[in-house]
Amino acid sequence: MINKESLNNLFRILLVFCILFFFYKIFENYNLIKSQLIENKFKALIILIIFIIYQILLSFKSFFLLNKYTKLDTSFRKWHEVFFTSVLYNFVIIFTGIIYKAKKAKDFGVPYLKYAVMLYFNYYVYIVFSLSVSVFILYFLDNPYISINIIVLLTLISFLFLYFIPNITIYLTHKVKFLNKNLFFSKILNLIIQVKIIFKNKELINYAIFFNIFIILFEIAIFYFVCKIFYNDLNIIEFFLLYIAKFLLDIVFMTASFFGFNEVIFAIFSSALGFKFELTLFIKVTYRVLLMISAVLNLFLAKFFIKQRYYHNEIIKKNDNLKDNKNKIIINKKNKKKYLLTVIIPYYNNKDKELSKAINSVLRQKKINFKTLILVVDDHSKNPIKLKKLKLVNINTKLFKIKIFRKKRNEGDSKTRLMGVKLSKSKFIAFLDSDDFWHPQKMFSQIKFLIDNNVKVVGSNWNNKTHFSSYLTMNKEYYKLGKTKLALQWWPHISTIILERKFFYQTKANRITNLRYGGDGDLLLKLASTNNLFILKENLVTCHYFKKTYTDSGMSSSVEKMNKGEIIVLNNNFDNKVIKSLLIIWVKFKYIVRTRLI
Repeated sequence: MINKESLNNLFRILLVFCILFFFYKIFENYNLIKSQLIENKFKALIILIIFIIYQILLSFKSFFLLNKYTKLDTSFRKWHEVFFTSVLYNFVIIFTGIIYKAKKAKDFGVPYLKYAVMLYFNYYVYIVFSLSVSVFILYFLDNPYISINIIVLLTLISFLFLYFIPNITIYLTHKVKFLNKNLFFSKILNLIIQVKIIFKNKELINYAIFFNIFIILFEIAIFYFVCKIFYNDLNIIEFFLLYIAKFLLDIVFMTASFFGFNEVIFAIFSSALGFKFELTLFIKVTYRVLLMISAVLNLFLAKFFIKQRYYHNEIIKKNDNLKDNKNKIIINKKNKKKYLLTVIIPYYNNKDKELSKAINSVLRQKKINFKTLILVVDDHSKNPIKLKKLKLVNINTKLFKIKIFRKKRNEGDSKTRLMGVKLSKSKFIAFLDSDDFWHPQKMFSQIKFLIDNNVKVVGSNWNNKTHFSSYLTMNKEYYKLGKTKLALQWWPHISTIILERKFFYQTKANRITNLRYGGDGDLLLKLASTNNLFILKENLVTCHYFKKTYTDSGMSSSVEKMNKGEIIVLNNNFDNKVIKSLLIIWVKFKYIVRTRLI
């Protein structure tokens, strides 16, 4: 007796055989395929351009219809990136792209049920419309193959029948008590009811038909150009027979996801209609390869070109001049009495004049209209800090308050900063080393950037230096750093950072490695883990102003220990072994250069 498992095994054997046979045929006729593509390289280029436009249209169609049905909490740019990532997932593993897209749609505020309904709606309208066009074409063509007419007509009738299934199923589930009580059937019923509702939305159906007209025209044009590469003498009847055969196998019977199997089945089906097996196989292979290349190019465009343009328009407003005295930071009225920012200054055995200069640089900030707490955390220095001994400018008590917290034991900069974060209760936190000082516009520039653009963390250039990434972006105001770029050139300085307090915990920056050396790098890598560490190109901080050289004094004076600390930090923050190894080699190389210069 043939059971389900036997059928599955039979299908797997057939699938593997078709894939092996597919690669055998490609290898056997490699020179023929190569020569045909070289001869028709201009056609191939045109096909690739049409493919790119066609896939952008598909992406926009799915975004537009989903947005009409249920509001998407995202832009087309972000959806475009998701769409083409899902296309590439489908090429690698069957149907994973659909799951990926559903997960991302949920992140954008679309429940799985509504996404499933829209997926069914899109698929149904496209197939019924395409089959109707196919029946119309076959009716007017002098087609000797009556069998394909019957197949297309029966398929259309079966899909039209699916329109009435919601009514039948709803009637049955209401009549049969068992179906009503069963959780699985109740979920299916809910899906069917939603499908029934969506088919009553005439506006949505009109939009779907409008998009499908253009999509089918693009598909016909692309497939025609691909066919002409291998069949120069192809007439219109033969072309539409091949197109309908491709449509039935790819869309209706959903074999397109099975790479190799789909191509072989299409070639067998086409050879039954009188076409050469090898040529139809090569047509389908060329079609798939160009489809994959265009998907990769579209994803590249989404990630590198479109993203930069759109993100610049969304994040940085053209009329937002940070240096304009009339500009003010908008603060919620409820939060006016609370501290908006806490400036955390770790301190250990520094001179009074150094600490005074650091605190004064905060007190001298310009255009400030919010309350700020300056929190000095003493890492158990030999001599406790005495506020009265510090030479400070007049303090505006309405805006600034200074607190000193002394730890019971010495633990290093990283633990000291973490203590400051734990003690703070403000929305934003900033770090300032006791031997550095801020420029007067720092707080205004960075807090305004964070609030106006809904950004979580921002740094800046310092000591009139910049990161190599700033030369790779066309944006005049900022650049972004991810973990790898940051590790190649440790950047920015910790004293330039201002961030949301919640974001500090979201990136698990509170789980710092217990290091006396390399702690700054550990914190920066965690903040850059989301690839959204923004760096303003303004020079807003002066660091180590009293040092003659980088290794003059302080934690960085022990170059060997710093190097070991950096290696530990890289091991803890990078999972990819190749990237990790290359970065460690780079860090060791920098250590050799430093020791030679000392």
